[in-house]
Amino acid sequence: MADPEKAISRSCVSPDSSYTLTDSSSGSRTVHSTLRSAMGLKLTQSLYDDFPSLFQRHTLGMDQSCMFFGIQVLSGWYHILYRLSSSISTVVSENGLDPQEYCYEQIKEKFGLLRVYMHGGTTEEIGQAIQRAVEESAKTCEVCGREGQLGDKGWLRVRCNECEEQRVQEQHKREGKESRIQGDGVITKTDSQRQLG
Repeated sequence: MADPEKAISRSCVSPDSSYTLTDSSSGSRTVHSTLRSAMGLKLTQSLYDDFPSLFQRHTLGMDQSCMFFGIQVLSGWYHILYRLSSSISTVVSENGLDPQEYCYEQIKEKFGLLRVYMHGGTTEEIGQAIQRAVEESAKTCEVCGREGQLGDKGWLRVRCNECEEQRVQEQHKREGKESRIQGDGVITKTDSQRQLG
């Protein structure tokens, strides 16, 4: 059996890279796929390995499933997704539901909160589990997983004070660099456009 960590580290150089892994449901079949995820390779692979039926659609093409694009949330929400996946797996198993019909279709962030869409449908219990996960995402920093709050400065996002401060400092640093370059007399595209206009 190939080690997914070795396959990933050997073949991947970016979150959009192709990789080869051993399918955890069969133990021997090798799947060629593209791992796309804002969450990062190791955490994404952990969810795929621990909940193969829920994430079964990630190997389909983009014309067949939005899971083609991977898990489109940052790593701070990993534990929320892990608990949600565990809850949904339990509901599917205990109620004898068809795992082919109760699996993820899309996982993303929208308007600052977690959004989870199921393929085929949902039950009341699964809907409640998803709602709890969404509510938890509203108070969990999407970057680090600590307690956070939904901010409205620019894009809606949930950040803790430290991660938000870091984001603001990085933004100011970029803006400072831009103004320094402009202050040194380097003509920017905007300046050229003004000269032509």
